[in-house]
Amino acid sequence: MIGLSFVAFVDILGFGEMVVADCESATPGELYLPKLKSAIHEALAHAQSVDAKISQFSDSIVVSSPFKADPEAFSEFLSLVRGFQSLLYKNGMLCRGGVSHGRHFHDETLLFSQALIEAYKLESQIAPDPRIIISPETISLLFPSDIDLEGVLRYSDGQFFIDYLQNLDLETIQSIMHTHRPMLNSSNSNVRAKIAWLFKYANFSFPDFPIPDEISIRKCSNKPL
Repeated sequence: MIGLSFVAFVDILGFGEMVVADCESATPGELYLPKLKSAIHEALAHAQSVDAKISQFSDSIVVSSPFKADPEAFSEFLSLVRGFQSLLYKNGMLCRGGVSHGRHFHDETLLFSQALIEAYKLESQIAPDPRIIISPETISLLFPSDIDLEGVLRYSDGQFFIDYLQNLDLETIQSIMHTHRPMLNSSNSNVRAKIAWLFKYANFSFPDFPIPDEISIRKCSNKPL
């Protein structure tokens, strides 16, 4: 009943502010709810091809797929999570999270999962920035010698994370980052740190993308895996 699965826990950042903005907005075209619904529906369509499930409650999203001791199967699962994170990013929603594996039960009404607890710990304890990091144990299990994962980067803290800007173009990045730029002046230091990290990540992915001088130090590895 409780089998092994790959599991991703995704936390949408600033979700409370989005809810308030939607509830008080008089401009339907700027609402977050239809954008979130569209992103989830598109991810669900992709999920069917990899036998995955997606559940969302408030700011939390859980993605799971049956575990296979096969790097290709894991890459397919990461591709699903990457595509979903990229969709959220393009619609102005940042997220962070963790990917793990372990015992897991996930149906239409219930989540009961050791793997989810591990993924949540990665999100809550190790990933303060807008990135989804991958469990070192999962990587070691699937790649005991050479790590060969497309669309994954390694940060300066040694953590592997999903490269969700991988398939975007510079013009799209510039447009999206323009909307996040005001948050660099937020009175909340945690918000400023998250957005500064995002600018550094965008600059690493697109060296022609300019960022403010005070956050110009690059912290990503010098190449993807």
